[in-house]
Amino acid sequence: MSIDRADAPPQAEVLVGLAESVRSIGSRLIVADPGPDRSARIGQLLAEVQRLLQESGERPQDGDARPWQGDPVTGRANYLAPPVQIHHKHDGRTIGRVALSAEHEGPTNCAHGGVVAAILDGVMANVTELRGAFRVTKSLEVRYRAPTPLGTPLVFTAWSTATAGRTRTVLGTVSTEAAPEVVLVECRVEFVLPRAPMSRFGSAGRDIDSSAGKVAG
Repeated sequence: MSIDRADAPPQAEVLVGLAESVRSIGSRLIVADPGPDRSARIGQLLAEVQRLLQESGERPQDGDARPWQGDPVTGRANYLAPPVQIHHKHDGRTIGRVALSAEHEGPTNCAHGGVVAAILDGVMANVTELRGAFRVTKSLEVRYRAPTPLGTPLVFTAWSTATAGRTRTVLGTVSTEAAPEVVLVECRVEFVLPRAPMSRFGSAGRDIDSSAGKVAG
């Protein structure tokens, strides 16, 4: 695999490979039936992996986050991420592509609505980043028009519609690659440019849309 991010650590390819292995294990664990003996052996192996990781140091944190590997939607080195592949179109749209698996299931054979909403939020945030200003989610409205299937290539599409002061409105949809004209989910998100650095809002009760330092409520 090729890692071309400027902020990627030297061992980026190894970290991505480890995350892919953990992701695969988690997905298989949900549906597998290994039996008592094999379960015990798997437990021993995982305990050894856990021990090795606990004995390892931590990568340095740069600023408020570890952006390269940490994103729960697109982070290739985050085992929780599907991960979604992001593409930017010349017409201003941002496209996210992914196929969801058993670990994302809600209703039988369908993706959990919360997972779909999180991916929409992540893909739609890329629209604001593409336009040169980091914004955070102020509000998110989701309308589920039809179930989102598992194991099917999905297309998440997002585009900016309006900007008012520090707030940018972004719309988004979800469809399958096989039937892009059929909208499964619609979404509207307002992203706001914080008045203060995000490190100022680390505690509960801070309002990102208020004056710097003011506590909500």
